[in-house]
Amino acid sequence: MHSTTDPDPDQKRQRQADAERDALVGKEFAERYKIISVIGHGGMSTVYKARHTYMDRIVAVKVLHPHLLTDPTSLQRFQHESKLASCLSHPNIITVHDFGITRENKAFLVMDYLEGITLGEVLDSSGAVSEHEALEIFRQICKGLMHAHKKQVIHRDLKPRNLVLTSDEDSSILVKIVDFGIAKIMPLDGEVSQALTQTGEVFGSPIYMSPEQCAAEKLDQRSDIYSLGCVMYEVLSGMPPLLGANPVETMSMHVNEEPLPINESISGFTISKRTEEAIMTCLQKKARDRFQSVAELLENLPEPHEIKPAVTDGGTIAMRLADRVTGEIPRVTGGTQRRGPARRSRYRLKNYARVLGAFSTVAILVVFSFLAFFPGPAEDPGTPLAKLKWQTLMSISDWLIKNKQYTAALPVLDWAVADARNLGDEHENYDKLIETLSKQIRAYSMLGMTKQEELGVTTIMELDKERWRNRSLNALEEIEDAEKRIAQIRKQGKDPKDFRDDPYLNFAGTVLAIVEMARRLDAVRDYELEARLLGKADKVLTEVYSDRFIGLASVKLQYAECLRKVDRIQLVNRLKLYEEAVRICKLYAESQGKALVDSPEYIRALLKLGQWQRDRSEFEKAEPNLLGAMKLAEKCRQIPKYEKAEFYNSYADFLTQTGRETAARSYQEKADNLLKEYEVSESARHQNEFHEQQ
Repeated sequence: MHSTTDPDPDQKRQRQADAERDALVGKEFAERYKIISVIGHGGMSTVYKARHTYMDRIVAVKVLHPHLLTDPTSLQRFQHESKLASCLSHPNIITVHDFGITRENKAFLVMDYLEGITLGEVLDSSGAVSEHEALEIFRQICKGLMHAHKKQVIHRDLKPRNLVLTSDEDSSILVKIVDFGIAKIMPLDGEVSQALTQTGEVFGSPIYMSPEQCAAEKLDQRSDIYSLGCVMYEVLSGMPPLLGANPVETMSMHVNEEPLPINESISGFTISKRTEEAIMTCLQKKARDRFQSVAELLENLPEPHEIKPAVTDGGTIAMRLADRVTGEIPRVTGGTQRRGPARRSRYRLKNYARVLGAFSTVAILVVFSFLAFFPGPAEDPGTPLAKLKWQTLMSISDWLIKNKQYTAALPVLDWAVADARNLGDEHENYDKLIETLSKQIRAYSMLGMTKQEELGVTTIMELDKERWRNRSLNALEEIEDAEKRIAQIRKQGKDPKDFRDDPYLNFAGTVLAIVEMARRLDAVRDYELEARLLGKADKVLTEVYSDRFIGLASVKLQYAECLRKVDRIQLVNRLKLYEEAVRICKLYAESQGKALVDSPEYIRALLKLGQWQRDRSEFEKAEPNLLGAMKLAEKCRQIPKYEKAEFYNSYADFLTQTGRETAARSYQEKADNLLKEYEVSESARHQNEFHEQQ
């Protein structure tokens, strides 16, 4: 994607040989690009230096390897990269000008041609960068990432070799972030060989991967912040914060081990305390303990002018990084230029490569074993290889259905269904199986195969019921373990509220999931399990978080609805579930400084209480609650119009039961009008979507 100075003559000769062998060199490509030379090769593509024949501009053209066009996953990844990159426009991000597929069926991506070197090449050749100059690099990277994150794009593979240093018009350093969304399959050197890429599993370079990335968990912008912390640490110290003997060990270290503070890992000079604290905050294991945005990190980094320029032992200013970028990188000699730890020297890199080579066979076996035998998490069982096979079949069926080849899609989907059923050992992989069956049902529907379609729908309903029952049983088991832990703490004469961080008692983030499970059980009428789950959750949350915890309100309301359906009215009354939900929501709104009109949780809870009292013929209690909820709902912006119809209907029903028919009709008309408006708007929206699809 970029041009570099070739410090190694062997590499230069290799590139010349590649250019001589490449059939595209010297020819016109995509009717407007004259291919000049080969820049480099990757596992997915070859990158060429080219000239735009109409605009007379030098560009870099990335061409997907031809054999990968038959691979739906690789083509999809290439298209994904193109779309991601083309939506980004920032001085610190490489610009994508064009992408598409030629008449010869070659997929390509056209970018800026960058004259410069990567930050990785600077570290390899010259060692660590002075703090004064590094801060300017860091701040530019932050600005580029801020733009990408605003566009909801996560880089996922930040490392020195994806940061190109070029010279701006005023001879200052300009940083360009490259390779958004690219899967690096072919290693470039000893460190980059630790680049694992498995679609849907682990993506990135282990030396710079966040703990959640190593664990194949869901990523957000805080993962990029961790990777940037690794880069900053290495730029200033000359070595990564964590480095194992092989990729698996390195990933394990990111998850389990703390890096040394920078000033303890280097000698001969120190980094400012503010810079060190910012970097170590980026490297926190838990995402919640890092900076929550790149903007926050940028605010905590010193300005370059606050740090004195690096000075040599002789008292002169060290060679500017801009001079290294625009000219030949000088040989590092003792006493004339500050040098980073020796690991970054060529000699140590060769030694490191030898050590890595000694472990390569073991590493390959470990990685293969992981791909072939790792059973996957409980909620998404299946080995990575099995999932990759399933995903390939799904991609093929997608293409066939999109091209209306439904008959051809059916055997592929039958195969995919069989693979989806075999992903899990103890439990089905419900999500993937239901997704596959849904696609199969669509093909049946388009072919008029009614019986098969009905059977598929029935199967999905049974699977969905089984999925939520199993998840609920697992959640119930965890809650019962929490009950045992609470009993142990009580025996020690301690308060469970002081142990909220205990692994058995940390339920704050799972309350919504518990309520959702209960609603799914409610939908399939498994009221017994629903009542057990909610009843125990109510007690545990109260013990650990107190009776003012906002999450309790949702639990109590769902618990009350469940008990009503099995006619356990006395228990609802005894526990005062509706009243308690209203009280908690009101206290929470007050603690947040909110007016009740701005608290939809309180308004909905008040409506439920009024409905309960109305249905129990407690009309004196019900009227102020139903009327109050309706008045607040009318003014609350967070409650949509169509939902407000329920408030009018509830009050109208109350008025009917208390003999006020005329007033009841007025509120019933309001409810009917709101529902009609909603139906009209929804019908228009569906028509627009249909026309867009056509």
